[in-house]
Amino acid sequence: MKKSVVRILQVFILIGIVWVLSWRGNPHGNLKPIEEAGHSAGFLHGYFDGKISVLPDTAKNICSIHNREGQSGFVMFSADLEEQTRGYASEIDFALILSNDYELLGIELLDHQETPSYMNWIERDGFYAQFIGKTVDEIMAETPDMISGASMSCMAISTDMKSMLSEIASYQESSGKFETIWMLKNLAALLFLIFALLHFFYPKYLKKTRIILLLLSVGVLGFWCGYFLSLSIFHSWILNGVMLKMQAALFTMIVLSVSLPLFTKRSFYCSYVCPFGAMQELAGKLNSKHKICIPKAFKPVFHWMRFAILLVILVLLLIGLELPLSDMEPFSMFQVRAASLFVMILAAFMIVLSVFISKPWCRYFCPTGMILSLFRKPVFSKSKKKTDYECNT
Repeated sequence: MKKSVVRILQVFILIGIVWVLSWRGNPHGNLKPIEEAGHSAGFLHGYFDGKISVLPDTAKNICSIHNREGQSGFVMFSADLEEQTRGYASEIDFALILSNDYELLGIELLDHQETPSYMNWIERDGFYAQFIGKTVDEIMAETPDMISGASMSCMAISTDMKSMLSEIASYQESSGKFETIWMLKNLAALLFLIFALLHFFYPKYLKKTRIILLLLSVGVLGFWCGYFLSLSIFHSWILNGVMLKMQAALFTMIVLSVSLPLFTKRSFYCSYVCPFGAMQELAGKLNSKHKICIPKAFKPVFHWMRFAILLVILVLLLIGLELPLSDMEPFSMFQVRAASLFVMILAAFMIVLSVFISKPWCRYFCPTGMILSLFRKPVFSKSKKKTDYECNT
């Protein structure tokens, strides 16, 4: 009876975590990257179904649009051009919306100082319509029809449009390479998960190859693929859904990390997959005999530490604070270019500490590990069984 009550409480805790992580979400998806760059992007919902997210390519001034089914199209902003063409009174900011096949779906007029009646006239007389439905190559090859009396505005839009679309060719080449690399990363990650599953089911027979598993986790899964589970990823998935085409390996990882502990009562992700856990374990091998043990008086405090950290983060989200979740954990250190200074310092400190204390982040601080452990054991339980996280005495 007691176990049933604990399990029910556990379910409610998980529901609460999901609800709080979705509390501050945008029901339409994630447009933050381009909105933070100063672009209005609400019009995109008129072109793409469901929740959408954007992935900017700052080198080419092109943003790819994604929904649950994967990539849906692109958007480009004339304001991103190094030099815009002046119309009658000012430069004209507009957006081009393209399909995955590089057909123009629409032209959205944004900020400008042109006479509003003239801009409405341009639209009514079909200036924009002559481009809609055409491919980039067709638009680049044709000379557009100008609207008499508003030729300067038409010329500014046409010139800037061709400048923007001229970047598509180089983007197509780079995106083709990107998709190939992405497929290779997914394949490598899936092969690693198979290797990790073998260690999970046959740990006694594969003790000698565990060091290889750890090195692959750090080098391939961490630094090359950049794949790991975190609060930030959970938050993104709850709000925007999973892009299965691009995140197949990552989605497989979370399915295994939840289902295996649920049915076997054993940790999978934290013990066999997590790149940062692997890095801590490797650092710990530098000093395998003389670990620092936590005094018994402090053990109850550290037992509740992970749960307390997770609870604080959830409460702060609930009261409306915009927390940088990727900075709450050290995992983004594997994405070196994107990692903040705080994350790099936190990660370095934990790795050095791992030489003296067995996997300190995993055991005492990790909120993601706390969530995953709810699928393995009741949050209020204390395991009497010694695990590989225990220090040597």
